[in-house]
Amino acid sequence: MLRKCFKITAVAAALILVMALAGCGGGTLKPPAMKEGATPVTVTGSCEITIDGDTITVSGEMDILPDSLVCVSVESQSGITLDSAVVTYKGEKISQQFKITEDKYDEGVVSVTGHITFSPRLYGTQPEKVYEKYGTRFENIKPEGKNVLWDSNGNIVVFASETVKLK
Repeated sequence: MLRKCFKITAVAAALILVMALAGCGGGTLKPPAMKEGATPVTVTGSCEITIDGDTITVSGEMDILPDSLVCVSVESQSGITLDSAVVTYKGEKISQQFKITEDKYDEGVVSVTGHITFSPRLYGTQPEKVYEKYGTRFENIKPEGKNVLWDSNGNIVVFASETVKLK
């Protein structure tokens, strides 16, 4: 009787383990596919960071439609976003200044990197003309090189500066 109870418990434990492990394998995330008849678009650009006294300036260029929303940010050497601002691209050089303050840039922050990103919805809804050209998930942007990443929201264009020492 004890052996039968042990066997049933062992089988039940094995089934629970198999079911738990089967749920651990997530599906493969693939880049969004272009809709049929859509025109592929390549987005190019640049990003640079400068430090002058207590001011960090992140600037760069992108060949995207005017009125597009872009995010300009500063990250520490550990990948933590220290400052960011969502700006409307005006068709000219992008430039955003951030003040170095002790509460954000403490002694643990040794170096910083600037980023300029362009995303379908991460920081607000883009104008309709942007979705018409690039697709609702930016699927019309060709994922060439290291500047185009994708997640469940769609393609994200990221331009990063060189890492510079803060002090």
